[in-house]
Amino acid sequence: MLSEQIVEAFSARLTMASGRPIGPKFWCLPPSFGDDVRGQRELARLLGRYKDIWMRPSSGLKYAYLPVLEDSGHWFMGVICFQEQAMFYLDASKTSEEINDRKAFLGELGEKLAKMVTDESYLIQFTNEVGPVGGFRLRDAGGLPGGVGKPLAYGYLTGWQWE
Repeated sequence: MLSEQIVEAFSARLTMASGRPIGPKFWCLPPSFGDDVRGQRELARLLGRYKDIWMRPSSGLKYAYLPVLEDSGHWFMGVICFQEQAMFYLDASKTSEEINDRKAFLGELGEKLAKMVTDESYLIQFTNEVGPVGGFRLRDAGGLPGGVGKPLAYGYLTGWQWE
C-alpha cells in the first residue's frame, strides 16, 4: 500500500537527483507540504521547512510536483508547469463531487507556493529567469484515465511526470 512515508522518500530521491549546476529542473515536494498548507502554517515556517531542501532556487526550474494525501487515504497530484503558468490536476479516481474541492485545494497549494517563491529570501534572478510565478491556470492532464485501481493509477501518475 502506498504510504505517506514512501511518497516522501520517493519525492526526496527525485528532488536530490534533479540537482544540476544551474539548479534542479523540477521540485517534488513531500505530502507534508499539503498538510502544512491545509493547516494554515505561516509563510516563514513553510520557507524554513521546505526552501533549502525541497525548493532550491533554480534558473532551470520547469515543474513542481505536489502529491496530496486526503484523510480518506486517496492520493491526487498537482503539477505546476512554470513556463505555461499552469497547474495540471492528476486524479485517477475522481467523482464529480470531489473534483471541485480537490481543484480548489490545488489552487491554494499553487498560490502558497507562489508566495514562497516570490518572498525576498529567494534570489531575484530566480523569478526573472523562470518567469512570473502565480496565477496558475488549472488544467486537467491528458492521458490519465479515470476510474482505475490504485496500483495502475500510481503507475500513470509516476509515468506522466517523465513525458
